[in-house]
Amino acid sequence: MLNESGQIVRVVPPAKTDTELERDAVAARAQEAEAAAQAAQLERDTFLLRRYSTIEDIEAARDRSLRELDIRIAILSGQRDTLSQQLARHQSALDTAKQTDAASPQYEEETVAALKAEIQSLDEASEGRQQQAAALAEAYSRDIARFAELEEIVALRRQMSVTPPSL
Repeated sequence: MLNESGQIVRVVPPAKTDTELERDAVAARAQEAEAAAQAAQLERDTFLLRRYSTIEDIEAARDRSLRELDIRIAILSGQRDTLSQQLARHQSALDTAKQTDAASPQYEEETVAALKAEIQSLDEASEGRQQQAAALAEAYSRDIARFAELEEIVALRRQMSVTPPSL
């Protein structure tokens, strides 16, 4: 920009190109994502420090949660065993009817199909619970590691506040 006498008053940068605008937008999104991650970490840290006093507390909570899932898995396994026994009985009745050239009862065929479907459903539910248990154990492991870091930070801050800096 020039004034009335032709002297430079201010230099105006050229308009940004599309590439520069895109680069700035990417940088802004990355900065927003980093800020969101930091806020989420702060929230998680606050939760950990308020909920647990020691690593042993976290381990006890983990053990309780995993025990509950193990019980659910055991229940599903028991149900599966019961259905497998029923399936074996109905399958045997169906096989006997076929061997004696008797018309296989529609009821037996439908029951066998329904039991197989139910067993498949229980297997999927059990697999889901096992995956849930693995994910839960991993999450608690991360919480234990982070809590240990936070304990170190808190101890260091306490030490720094008690010990005057030496000059």
